[in-house]
Amino acid sequence: MVNGSGAATTYRFYVPLGRLSLGSLLRASFNMIGITAMQNPVARFTWGGSTAIWKWILDKWDVRDYLPYYLSDDYVITHFVHREGRAIDFVPESLVLTLEDAGIKEAFNWTVRQLWYVRVYGFRGFLLYAVSYTLYAITLPIGAALSIINPFFCGAWSSAVYHWRG
Repeated sequence: MVNGSGAATTYRFYVPLGRLSLGSLLRASFNMIGITAMQNPVARFTWGGSTAIWKWILDKWDVRDYLPYYLSDDYVITHFVHREGRAIDFVPESLVLTLEDAGIKEAFNWTVRQLWYVRVYGFRGFLLYAVSYTLYAITLPIGAALSIINPFFCGAWSSAVYHWRG
């Protein structure tokens, strides 16, 4: 962590494990909104999957006492880092590859849950996510239609991921 910051965090990057499916593509694409938010210091939050925070912040604010009462540790810790007047550093070099497939229902449920967390814990962030998700919801069918009309669009991306994973 940089001197003056209160926490350092990264984020996950979904990579389909098997055959590229619409559910896996939906979740991976929507997850990019979170990665984009991490680029903005105002929208950035501590991701519970991988965060480093100063112990003195946890102790000073008795953060452990709050955790059982919240749906997401991400926003509890973010709240206290901001309350301390500290920044959250984003470390993109530490992105966590999540090799996982998802069906369309699972991806939709995951997306709704992510939006709900942001709505409950960060209204300013929710507006950013709502706009991003609306644009995403409009462009996803266009991308899906293009991949159906011309399989090259979907096949080229799938091939690139396959070669990248080795």
